[in-house]
Amino acid sequence: MTNLNYQSLLLVLLLFLLLLSCEEEGCTDSKALNTDYAATVDDGSCIYSDVVFYGSQFSPCPPVVVQVNGSSIENITASYPGGPGNCSVPGVAYYTFSSGEKIDYVALDDCGRIFSGTVTPSSVNDCIKIRVF
Repeated sequence: MTNLNYQSLLLVLLLFLLLLSCEEEGCTDSKALNTDYAATVDDGSCIYSDVVFYGSQFSPCPPVVVQVNGSSIENITASYPGGPGNCSVPGVAYYTFSSGEKIDYVALDDCGRIFSGTVTPSSVNDCIKIRVF
């Protein structure tokens, strides 16, 4: 082989290795709202769903305290019989997912009634509405 053939072969090999080493950064979590399916490296830019916990009636024993994974987040102080129209209404408890992991929630009123469950972030709903009573 001539020197020119070796140089051409080496150039093709280097270009091939360069193409293989290209990594696309973005959100790689499929439970995020902004998943980038072309990304191969997670850059921490994932955005997750908000959760609004609401009551469909007034609790006879207010306040209703909402806890997520054992930590109190907010009290529910209003009622929405048909559910809140959006996630920015007063008197509800808000939570924003920080990862694609599910959360456990508990809502407890002063009469000792407990409403609990588990919720997972949604890749299609930016606002998940949970009726706790």
